[in-house]
Amino acid sequence: MGRVEREWDDWSLPTLMLWGVFFLIGLDPEVLFYRLRMAGEVVSQRALVNSPAVITLAFSAYFAYFGYQRCIENGVSQRAAQARAIQLGLLGVFAFLWYSVRDLAAMRHMMAQLRLVTYGGIAAKFGAWAYLGTLVMRYYGFGNRRVFAEMFCVFPSGRETRSANGDATPRA
Repeated sequence: MGRVEREWDDWSLPTLMLWGVFFLIGLDPEVLFYRLRMAGEVVSQRALVNSPAVITLAFSAYFAYFGYQRCIENGVSQRAAQARAIQLGLLGVFAFLWYSVRDLAAMRHMMAQLRLVTYGGIAAKFGAWAYLGTLVMRYYGFGNRRVFAEMFCVFPSGRETRSANGDATPRA
């Protein structure tokens, strides 16, 4: 494994702090959704969007696009970058799903099987949230600009090997 070059600039810390806000909102996007709706004095009947799923999908799409751009910047092929972006988008959907405290309080009245599925969903959410958070922390906090290009891709089309001259070739 090669030596990782570290890159920091004056914007690394402020950007990391903004990503922190992004991830805090992603813990429970339902709260932001309803607060924004109340601040804008929008009633449900006149709203264009009536679901906090919009925030989940927007955050996931943005994270996928961000990861795609970082992969392209680091010389990953377009095909592999797209596979990583899809993976990041799917992880983002899990990471930014909304589970409110009210849902957790109501779980004691659920059937055992449904409760297990809910616990699994919560575990997947926090696992994906933590993984994506560590990617951002490594990118901005530790200055590892290749973290998205070097992440493991579950899709076979996203796996590449590097030849001796540095060319990327798809792994069979």
